[in-house]
Amino acid sequence: MNPTGAHTTEPEPVAGPSHIPDPAPAPVAPPRPALAPVPAPLRVPHAHERARRSPRWQSATTEYEQRLGVALERAPAVRRVAQLAVLRLASVLGQEFTPERAAGAFFKDDPSSAGQVGTGGDLGARLRDACAPGSGATVRQLMTAFYNAAYYKYGQQAEKPDDEREVSFKTLLHRVVLDGDTALADRLGLDTPALRGYRAYLLSKDRKRLKSLPGIPAHLFADDVFALGNLPARHGLGKAVSMGRSQWGRTERPDQQTGPGKPTLREYDRLGMPFSEEELAYLEENLKPLTVSGLDHDEQGRLQPASLTVTPDAMRAARLDHRLPGAEFPLPWTPGAAMYAMDPSALWYRKHDKHGVPLVAGISGTTTRMVSAMHWLRPPAGEDRQLVERQFFLAVVAWMLPTRDHSLYEILRGAKAAGLTGLADLPASSQDAVGMYRAFHVFLRETLPGTALPEPPHAQLYLDLAKAGPEDDGLITVDKRMVRAARARRRKLDRQGHHPALTEPYLLALEQYTGGSHQLINRVLSWRALPTLGTRLLAGEMIGPLKEDQVAEIPFATWRDPELKRRIDAYTARDLDGVASKRQTKRLLDAIQSRMEALSERLSEEGQLHADMLAEALSHLPPVTGTVYRAAWEPFHQGARHTFAPFGSTSRDDEQALEFLPLQRPPVGGRRVLYHVNLTGRSGRDIAEFSKHPDEEEVLLLPGATFTETGRFKGLIKQIKGKDYTYDYVFLTETG
Repeated sequence: MNPTGAHTTEPEPVAGPSHIPDPAPAPVAPPRPALAPVPAPLRVPHAHERARRSPRWQSATTEYEQRLGVALERAPAVRRVAQLAVLRLASVLGQEFTPERAAGAFFKDDPSSAGQVGTGGDLGARLRDACAPGSGATVRQLMTAFYNAAYYKYGQQAEKPDDEREVSFKTLLHRVVLDGDTALADRLGLDTPALRGYRAYLLSKDRKRLKSLPGIPAHLFADDVFALGNLPARHGLGKAVSMGRSQWGRTERPDQQTGPGKPTLREYDRLGMPFSEEELAYLEENLKPLTVSGLDHDEQGRLQPASLTVTPDAMRAARLDHRLPGAEFPLPWTPGAAMYAMDPSALWYRKHDKHGVPLVAGISGTTTRMVSAMHWLRPPAGEDRQLVERQFFLAVVAWMLPTRDHSLYEILRGAKAAGLTGLADLPASSQDAVGMYRAFHVFLRETLPGTALPEPPHAQLYLDLAKAGPEDDGLITVDKRMVRAARARRRKLDRQGHHPALTEPYLLALEQYTGGSHQLINRVLSWRALPTLGTRLLAGEMIGPLKEDQVAEIPFATWRDPELKRRIDAYTARDLDGVASKRQTKRLLDAIQSRMEALSERLSEEGQLHADMLAEALSHLPPVTGTVYRAAWEPFHQGARHTFAPFGSTSRDDEQALEFLPLQRPPVGGRRVLYHVNLTGRSGRDIAEFSKHPDEEEVLLLPGATFTETGRFKGLIKQIKGKDYTYDYVFLTETG
C-alpha cells in the first residue's frame, strides 16, 4: 500500500502510437496511516440551529459550495486522480478497440456541457497533452472527458449503438454484465467480482419485479448498467426510491439560456475558477447571438417593450475585469441550476428545505454512475484503491459544485447510492445540514491533507457576523479586539505549525470564552429549555455585585449595543461623592440592567452560537487524561453520578482551583466542594495556551461530561486571604 497516494506504478499502457504518458505525480505528503472511517461528529449543544436559521444561511452555503469546488479543482491530488482515471479508462478502451478510436471516446461536441472541448484535431495527441505533466487541462475538462468515454457519448439507449457511440466503457460493461463475458473483465483488469454481483442482481427476481411495476418509467430498470433504478436498488430499494422522489420534484426551466442559474465568465472569475485554453477556445467558438428583452422609450417618451440582439463580438468587447461593473453574458453551459427548478411544494423539497439543506436538481445520478464506473475500472496496481476512489469522488465534487450542477448534499447522496465502502461513513442527513458540512470537512482533511479549504458555511457565517457592525445585524457580544486577537493567534500558530484545524472562527469562539463571555455561554447551556429567561436572570446576577460595591468583571462593557454603551458611559462618569451619588449609582445600574434584560433574547441566541462554535473548536484539540481540579458548589449530596451541563472549567493545579472557592455561593443547605477529577480521555480539553491566564492551567470539560463519585472527605477548611472556607473534597472519575 502506498500511504501517500503518490503514483508508484504505471497504469497499463495504451498500445501503439497513441500511448498516453503517466500524469505528473502529486506532491508527496508525509507518510500517514491508512484511511480511517470518518469519525463520529462531536455533540454540538444546539446543533448550530441558530446559524441554520439565519437569513444568510442559504447564500452562505451556496458561496461555500462553489468556493469548495474551486479549492478542490486546484488541489494537485484531485487533478492527478482525474488524470489517472482518464488514463486507466483509455488503457481499457485501447485494449479492446484501437487506440485512435479509444481517444475519440473522450471528446464530444456539446457546448451546453461544462468542460467539453470539441472534437477537432488529433484527438490522441489532445488526450496525451491533457494527461501530461504540467498540462493546463482543468479537473472539469478531465472529468468531462471521463464522463464522455464512460457512458455519456454512448447515450441512454439500450439498443446496439452505431460505430461512433460503440467505443464506450458502457459497451464493454454490457458485454460483461448483460452478456456474461466475465473473461473480458478479467482480461481488462476490471473488478470482476463486483460486476459478477451486479449481473446476478440484474438477473434476479427482485429486479424483474421492479421493472414490471406499473407507473415506473421503463428506463429506470432497463437492461442498462447505468440505469438510475438499477444502480442504487442493488444496495437497497430505499436508495432508488429516494433518487426518484428527489427528481420527480423538479421541472425543466423554460428559459435555460438566460434564466436563473445560468453561469457567466465574470462570475467564475470572481470565484477564481480556472479555465484551460481548450475550454476557452471552445466557448469562443460557440458563442451565439443573444436577444435581451426589456423596456425602452418610444419617440413620445413612453415605455414600450423592446429587445436587443447582442452579437458574439459585442459580448467579447464587453468583457471587463470582474472587479469592475459591467455587462455579464451567459456562457453556453447549462448546469443543473439553469436546467431545472425545484418545486417548493414537493414533499421531498419541503422535507429538506425546513432543515436548511441546499437543493439544486435532486440526488445526483451522474455521481452514482461516475463513482461506480471508477470502482469497476479499479486503479492500477500499486495504488491505494480506497484513497483513489475517495479522491476521485472529490474530483466529481470539484466538477459539479462551481457550476452548480448539484448541491453537495445531492452529490453525497448520489455517491452513497453507489454503495462504496470508502464513502459509507460520510453523513448526508436531511435533518442536519451543518453536521454534514462538519463531517465532510473532516473527510477532506483526512483525504487531502494540507489542502487549503474554505471555512464550512456555519463557521464562515459566525466569523462574518462577528465582523459585521450592529447596524448590519452583527454580533453585539463580540468586539473588534476579539476578532483581531483570533487573527493574531492564527498567525502565531501558523508560524509554530500548531493546530491547523483551529482556524479563525474557532479561535474566536475560544477568545469569547476565555475573554469574559463564559457566563453567557454557560447560562444558555444551564437553561437550555428557557435560554432567554436564563439570560434575563443573568443580567441581574452580573449587575448585582456592582450594586453591592463588589469588584466584578463586566464583559458587557465591550458589547456593541449603542444604547447599552451609552448607559455604561453614564455610569462610569457618575459623581462618586455623597449620599446622592449612591442613589445615582443605583439608578444608573438599574438602567444598565434594564437594557441587558431588553437584549436577553438576542443575547441568548448569540450565546448559543458561541457555545456551538466553542464545542466544535474543542473537538480539534486532543482529549486530556490525568487529574484536574474544580471548585464548585452543590445544593445537596446528589449521589454517585455527576453531570456537568455547561462547559466546566478545571485546573491541573489544585491550589489554583482552591482560589476559586470564595466565588462559589451555595444556597441555604448547599456546600462548597473541590472536585478531584480523574479524566480518562473523553471530555477534557487543555485550553491553557488560549487563556488570558495561562498560569491557571485550565482544562475545559465539554457540556454533558459525566463522572462517577468514588470518595469524599467532608468538612475540610481552607483559609484564603485571611478567611476560612469549609468545603468537601470529592473524588470523581470520568465515565462519559
